Amino acid sequence: MLKNVTKMISYALWAAVLACGSHEETGKGWPVEAHEEMEEGTPVAAKWTFSPMMSATRHAAFRFHFGLEHYSHVEAACNNGKLWNLREQGQPRENEMRFEQGDPLCWTPETEGENFTYTAESAFITFTVYDGEEVVGRGVLDIIKTGEEGGQSFYEAQMTDTELFTLGQEEGSPEASIVMAGNGTVVSYADLNRNRINERIVVREVHPDMLYELLVVENGSVIWSLEAGLPHVGWNSILLYQEDGESYLAEYQPTMYQGIGNYKCKVYSLENGKEIIKREWAVDYEFLEGDPNEVVVTPEMERFAKEVGVLLRNSSVLLSTEQGLLVRQYAEAVGLPQIYPVRFHPDEIWAAIDGTGNVKELTSNALDFPDEPLELLFASGVGAW
Repeated sequence: MLKNVTKMISYALWAAVLACGSHEETGKGWPVEAHEEMEEGTPVAAKWTFSPMMSATRHAAFRFHFGLEHYSHVEAACNNGKLWNLREQGQPRENEMRFEQGDPLCWTPETEGENFTYTAESAFITFTVYDGEEVVGRGVLDIIKTGEEGGQSFYEAQMTDTELFTLGQEEGSPEASIVMAGNGTVVSYADLNRNRINERIVVREVHPDMLYELLVVENGSVIWSLEAGLPHVGWNSILLYQEDGESYLAEYQPTMYQGIGNYKCKVYSLENGKEIIKREWAVDYEFLEGDPNEVVVTPEMERFAKEVGVLLRNSSVLLSTEQGLLVRQYAEAVGLPQIYPVRFHPDEIWAAIDGTGNVKELTSNALDFPDEPLELLFASGVGAW
């Protein structure tokens, strides 16, 4: 199995989870449990043995395979030793090379001179992954010799200076793999910053079964990121909405705690690393005092449900952890009962999820998406969480 070289964790969300560990929830979502300790993961190096006396190239070249989708080639350069293209005619060795899709990036510590052979103690390999002319991502392989014995040299490699990639190695294998960190996958493409170039939208896991992250990537760099967690405190739904030929991100957060509800939704584009709000909504409400199973739907709640319902019907889900249910691949919002339609009671939501509910949606008479931004809507008497 592949071992992640870089293990990531969001301490901000973990802190919030721990702070809310004893908080009672209204609903059946993911339980929040206290964790006694959290340790930041340390990089795990990929290992290789250089055995120049052996004839097979796997003993002479450290191979790095690119386990990526949607890329065309890799351009790389090293400051010590030599890059080695075993797939190209003549198997050339150079300090700078191009490797086509499917070709392993190979490195050898051996450099031959006229009267000597030099074996590198360390090396940096910088690489850029392309999809045609588009940069997918960048990284650096930091290779160092850790020892030698019986004519063999032992090396370790770590991945550095990357926002997207990680290094993996199967147990006992002399080869390593460069893959998307956190089992990342491209879930969509969209021009969110209005520069006429579609950004890649990537979803990856930060901490398995706990925390996930959506990245907007342009020219190999992350220009925007959002998190969604499976514990209640981290629930979030991130959607892609299109209007008049333009793409927007939308966040939908229907939250309920101990007899109160706070529903929020916003639609925005990106500009210079900041969100440009197009429209946003919010409504607070209370369950009936003395009867936590009853909710009186106010005009503000009806308006929120109608207008946000229109948004949801015209949006696709990129990442959602609503109700503790993970959705990390492109899906239509209308196909997810935990999100659509807008419901204000947890029992109704879970009846819909279980397939036992038959609730009339408040969005059935919704109007078209309004042309002008709406003011925030609040029901009186309840504060936001």
